[in-house]
Amino acid sequence: MVITFTTLIPSHAACADAEKLPGASLADPVLQSDVAQNIHRLESVFGAGCRSARVINTEVIEPPARINVDPWVERWTVDRCGASVHYRVELNPSKHGGTDFGVSPMEDSKPDVQQQPAQVERLAESPSRWQKLAEFDQAVFYVDFSTLTVEGPLRSVWEVRDLKWMSRSGAWSYLNQNQYDCVERRYRGLFFSSQSGHMGEGHVIQSDRSTREWQTDFTAESPAETIRRAVCEHPVPVTKP
Repeated sequence: MVITFTTLIPSHAACADAEKLPGASLADPVLQSDVAQNIHRLESVFGAGCRSARVINTEVIEPPARINVDPWVERWTVDRCGASVHYRVELNPSKHGGTDFGVSPMEDSKPDVQQQPAQVERLAESPSRWQKLAEFDQAVFYVDFSTLTVEGPLRSVWEVRDLKWMSRSGAWSYLNQNQYDCVERRYRGLFFSSQSGHMGEGHVIQSDRSTREWQTDFTAESPAETIRRAVCEHPVPVTKP
């Protein structure tokens, strides 16, 4: 699965002090610098701990019909501590000046998929179970009520926060198991993982299985309160004898 920035960034005007990177990129030096910064951000996610990654080559793989007018695609090669990996760079001259671009790691840039908890894997395999509860500017929130468990006034459930654009860490979604108190207005996290794909899919970027402290500082309009009310109002699962 290719991960691409959905927020396209305009380049600044070219400046004489900037140096061009190796290869045949059609981008000006400052645009190259902007692209390289985004690649370095992705390397912090996919770089397998390498702290000295650098761009060693650039090449045009889909040339523009008209230079500085039509979009084009380049492949940038990165030296990741001795291993050569590649990024696809899509560039599109903007009508408002500068150039918009998107960066995505090619298959050889991605790490091996990490092992996920078995319950998380089952959740990802059953996307139809997710019920949308709230949508905000940055994300859409879903709950799987089939995972609801009850301990007195406490109710635990699995959730996914699906992002509308990729986070700086490379995540497109977050999987959570949260516990809500239906008497006191509070909740706490039981499990958290950031995922490289939408709706809890893809590989695990980072995870935390520790039980968090109770959270009480949230508004009535917040996603936490929206989910808390829905979970507490949901019918209690019937336990079969």
